[in-house]
Amino acid sequence: MSKKATRNDWKAEPMPNMTSRLPYVRKYSREEYEKISFGLIPQEMEDKWFIILEDDSLYLHRSWTGFCVYKMQLELSEGEYIVVNVLANRDPEQYKETDINYDTAMLNFLIENFLLKKQTPFPLPSNLPNDLPKGVYQHHISGSGYPEVIVEQVNTVAILNRIEIVQADITKLRVDAIVNAANSSLLAGGGVDGAIHRAAGSNLVHECRLLGGCKTGHAKITRGYKLPAEWIIHTVGPVWRDGLNGEPELLASCYKSSLELAVKRGIKTIAFPAISCGVYGYPVEKASQVAVREIVGFLKSDGKIEKVTFVCFSEEMYQIYVQTLSQTV
Repeated sequence: MSKKATRNDWKAEPMPNMTSRLPYVRKYSREEYEKISFGLIPQEMEDKWFIILEDDSLYLHRSWTGFCVYKMQLELSEGEYIVVNVLANRDPEQYKETDINYDTAMLNFLIENFLLKKQTPFPLPSNLPNDLPKGVYQHHISGSGYPEVIVEQVNTVAILNRIEIVQADITKLRVDAIVNAANSSLLAGGGVDGAIHRAAGSNLVHECRLLGGCKTGHAKITRGYKLPAEWIIHTVGPVWRDGLNGEPELLASCYKSSLELAVKRGIKTIAFPAISCGVYGYPVEKASQVAVREIVGFLKSDGKIEKVTFVCFSEEMYQIYVQTLSQTV
């Protein structure tokens, strides 16, 4: 049996503090996890990668420098290992690549080829232009001799690279538009609604009064005023009763209506809170399933939105959204 790689087998620097999260979502069987656990020990410098698994975290290092480029955290859940967090090195003195599309594809390539031994070709042709827009790799790869499974893999990576999950204050995000989980009057309420109104300033409520309210499942748009975002899309989510009174359909309509309105205004980047998950009482896990399904479906059918960000107000909610996304795509 092969020897499992350890930190003592090759030069291995720790992951630096300058990192960013990658939208890499996967789950592995116990058999796949066992293969991954062996890691990779370079036989010579030209092998380029040194990979080790420590405490359910996979560290991928450049062999000639020892710099850690990727760190992937795994967690056992119902007999499978779920990817719960992936960090990419963003220290400019250690790692020059900062393209999230490339990093996500490279990480997948390394695991599939070097650890799982599936001999999967790298899913990005070498002649792709440097300024290729996000989400359009499939147009370059389809019909180019790659197997359909690789085309599908690239399509999935392209969709994932247009979705971001963060734990943050939505009022501080620099995106084209943020979505407000509003009440039907569109006047300031509690939770995220109140926070957005406070951050945007008094001019927001004046504009909202002119809109005549909003029905559940519908959406209306205003300026962002003092927010970093230029626009605010207000949508009214359903109050949770038991899930049998049209709540999933109305919540789905919130996301669809907001995205359709965003496209009409030429909005490219948009951030969503967890609609209806506050005082309206919608269970987070159920709400995340509706949210992710609607967003993924919309992005597959429409290429105008470049980035959708799910904004979570707690670590627990963040983990639920990450898991939901991994189970959806």
